[in-house]
Amino acid sequence: MAGRIATETGGKIVILGKKLLYRIVLPDGSTIDFSRARNSIEADLKLRDYTVNALGWSPEEGIIDPTSGLGDLVRKILRMTSEDNLRSDPVRIIRAYRLAGELGFKIEPETRAALRELSPLVASSKSERITLEFFRILNLTDPSRILNLMLDDSVLNYIIVSNNNKLRDAVRVISTISEIIDVLPLKQRLRLADVVSQNLRYLGLLRLQSLLWNSPGTLLRLSSRILGDRRRLLTAEKVKEEAEKKGKRIKDILFDLLGALDGAAEDYFIIRGMPELLPECERYRQIIKKGILSTDEIMKCTGLDAGKELGYAIEMLRKAEFFRKINDKYAAVEFLLENWPPS
Repeated sequence: MAGRIATETGGKIVILGKKLLYRIVLPDGSTIDFSRARNSIEADLKLRDYTVNALGWSPEEGIIDPTSGLGDLVRKILRMTSEDNLRSDPVRIIRAYRLAGELGFKIEPETRAALRELSPLVASSKSERITLEFFRILNLTDPSRILNLMLDDSVLNYIIVSNNNKLRDAVRVISTISEIIDVLPLKQRLRLADVVSQNLRYLGLLRLQSLLWNSPGTLLRLSSRILGDRRRLLTAEKVKEEAEKKGKRIKDILFDLLGALDGAAEDYFIIRGMPELLPECERYRQIIKKGILSTDEIMKCTGLDAGKELGYAIEMLRKAEFFRKINDKYAAVEFLLENWPPS
């Protein structure tokens, strides 16, 4: 059946769990799962995670509802089928919050108590599956309610290793990000929905970096792209902290800060609540790409050949241009003649 539907739809079959599950990935990215019946349809449905996911249908019987999931669906309630089913696959604990966030459902009190009690089991699950579920939460339109719920239930602490106060602060930052993006330029706002890595959208990435900011570790399996951005953000924060110890303001070290951030510059200023500095990111890139004087012109002015010293001269000139100490070729040449070689 899966093979026929994959052929008809142009989808690709992925076999999971020793051929227990056949997943068709459709061309639009959505998926359809097929699994063999192990028992009767009623018995198999009772092994599902939540009652709203334990609904079946057949042309002879119509809707098959052994756990009263239809009533929960109408009332928008997420209720576990049994505690044992959560124990058998602890990723279902995270899925409860994801479903509640995606569907706008309320988690039934007894189920929520079980999620709290079983939360330590999350650490025994495969990081890839934890990441998949958690990233879908971060991609929600507004995940703050669900993240606070996970924090209240001690689930978030197992995914992002940190204490409650720091995680609570991070969730507040996530709320402020939503306010900041409302005033972003159109070009920046259009980027928010772009998938960056591991099906995580750019807005979801900003939220993830906020949660990881003061965290020493995580259960998540992160791509090299996400880890690279994290390293740049933390390096830039160290540059800022060292400068502040010397009494310097952020505007005094902005050139060096942007150099440390590279492609993660916008991320940093959004997460740290400094949207007024966002225009400086593009201005910095333009100056680095093409300054007032070309490399050949700098070589003529300084008499330098290609090498480390030339690199220093280029950086010195670009820095002067960034801080608006020079604004044309004449001023740039004068600046080089006065300041090279540096004393």
